Amino acid sequence: MPSASPLGNSVQYLKGVGPARAADLARLGIQTIADLLFTFPRDISDRSSFTTIADAGEGKEAAFLVRPLDCTEKKARGGRLKITTVRFTDDTGVLEAVWFNSPWIADALAQSTVMLFGKVKSAYGHLRMEHPQYEVLGEGGADEGLNIGRIVPFYPCTGKLTQSIWRKIMRNALDNHLCDIHEILPRELVEAHQLLPRQQALESMHFPSEAGIREQANARLIYEECLLMQLGILLARRRQRTALPGRRFTIGRQLDHRIRRLFPFRLTAAQNRCIEEIAGDMKSSMPLHRLLQGDVGSGKTVVAMYAMLAAVANSTQVCIMAPTSLLADQHYRTTLTFLENSERQRVRVALLTGGTQ
Repeated sequence: MPSASPLGNSVQYLKGVGPARAADLARLGIQTIADLLFTFPRDISDRSSFTTIADAGEGKEAAFLVRPLDCTEKKARGGRLKITTVRFTDDTGVLEAVWFNSPWIADALAQSTVMLFGKVKSAYGHLRMEHPQYEVLGEGGADEGLNIGRIVPFYPCTGKLTQSIWRKIMRNALDNHLCDIHEILPRELVEAHQLLPRQQALESMHFPSEAGIREQANARLIYEECLLMQLGILLARRRQRTALPGRRFTIGRQLDHRIRRLFPFRLTAAQNRCIEEIAGDMKSSMPLHRLLQGDVGSGKTVVAMYAMLAAVANSTQVCIMAPTSLLADQHYRTTLTFLENSERQRVRVALLTGGTQ
């Protein structure tokens, strides 16, 4: 049943899809028109111009518009590897294309005009391509312009979804529903960061009009995604802070001195700054949420140890979690070392790994 929002409609309602192709798309996690529009190509290929065989450069990628001359098949490696070789021409020379374990190639390319794309090699005195991308032309009609003469997208395929079918479906989706994609960023933000408009970015991700525009489109959508994620985190933090008030800890000068004298070295300026910020959060009624970032050996453990001891001094329990038992054991031994001169009767340190103390 169609959704109230056009983008929420089942992809089956899109022209050119139908139940069978909708089932193929569903295997890729595509259920709605919005899912389809935001399923971006895994790769693109510049087919805006073609190279003649005579002008082909060895070791370079190129696109050719050719027709098949003949096809040969042979087996190798004890019959386990089947090699299909097709010779092509464009009236300027001959190009050999090789596919391995692809016996259907011979029938697929017979009596057809073919677009080949791939890296050209020189082997046995002639030009050769191994497993090139190919497109059979002459049957696409009005849709042929989606497959040649432009930068074309390549999508993940499954079932009977070919690249030609994918491009036709996506073109129909963009033609009918790009107008339903609304700008969600303020105009001032788009202009300040020189971002592409949302509709243009989406169009350019699928069918870029020129080289380089897809990178701009990708940058716009990445910025949008990161901004929405940050806003979501901020809103969740605000809700959590208002709904779940934190506990106030008392961290005075005397406690600060007692903790610092346990460390056999002077803390760095960066460590002191982080401790000051964390202690400030702990003394407030807001729940503490901090990400402490630093290089290996920069002293993150000492900062965490300060916060831990401050909490213990306020009659609370503390748990330090580590991703591996090796790192847990290292923190355990470090903690014991720092606490050698502490009031041990008030501090009990235990190492638990895998549920075992």
